[in-house]
Amino acid sequence: IYLQMIFNTSEFFNINFLRKLTLTAGYRYDYHNIYGDVLTYRIASVYHISDRLSTKIMYGTSFNAPSSAQLYTNYIGPGGIVGNPLLKPEKAKTLEWAFMGKLIDFVNFSTNVFYTEIDDKIEYLLPYGQTSNITAENVSNIYSAGFEAEVNASMFQNTAYLNYSYQKSILEKTDPLLLEIRVNTPLYPNHMIKFGDIFHLPKYYLNINLEGKYLSSRIASDQNNFVYDPIHYATNRYELDPYFILDLTLSTMNLKIFEDSKTKIS
Repeated sequence: IYLQMIFNTSEFFNINFLRKLTLTAGYRYDYHNIYGDVLTYRIASVYHISDRLSTKIMYGTSFNAPSSAQLYTNYIGPGGIVGNPLLKPEKAKTLEWAFMGKLIDFVNFSTNVFYTEIDDKIEYLLPYGQTSNITAENVSNIYSAGFEAEVNASMFQNTAYLNYSYQKSILEKTDPLLLEIRVNTPLYPNHMIKFGDIFHLPKYYLNINLEGKYLSSRIASDQNNFVYDPIHYATNRYELDPYFILDLTLSTMNLKIFEDSKTKIS
């Protein structure tokens, strides 16, 4: 069951402040015979400060159902994954604030600040003690906060963009050997920068996209850290080095090879 309501206050209140405010609410109920019923919802408000500026605040909940592999995988051999039919879905709560608009006619910007909590996060428990196989369990919670900003400009058949994001996430986990632990989450970098430029050449039916990406160092996965240190893999972890990637993409635009259809080659 899914319901959504959008409420435009200008239709009901002749007050200057409220005329620029829009409210949105959403409700969702999922019935499932395997991992149980889940209720999620979302509320948001958007305020148009001026013709060039607006802001939004949103609070919402969500869930992620266990995968088939996590639920049903059968025993095959030592060290493999064994399914857990008692898994519960992961549940998240997110608070988000955004501020966006135009700096000048052809330059747009957006900023976003968020805080997220994830409960019953599914983690693979690696082999320990008398257990020789990997099993999925709802054993951890994640607390994550971050910031993202982007500027983009379009002029002279050219689009340029610059994006920066920062996030810090803490994992609380029940470990079979170390009991309760609190560490930085693996796999995700704290800093990411993306920038690029797209040249539109309609005369030659061509787009040229040059894009650069920088990712800061990040902690390796539990599976790799288990190989690195089978005893203290949850706390004695190594990091992957930061790296930079530069991509050049050529693609066609408005190309008509076949009648009544468009073809894209990249």
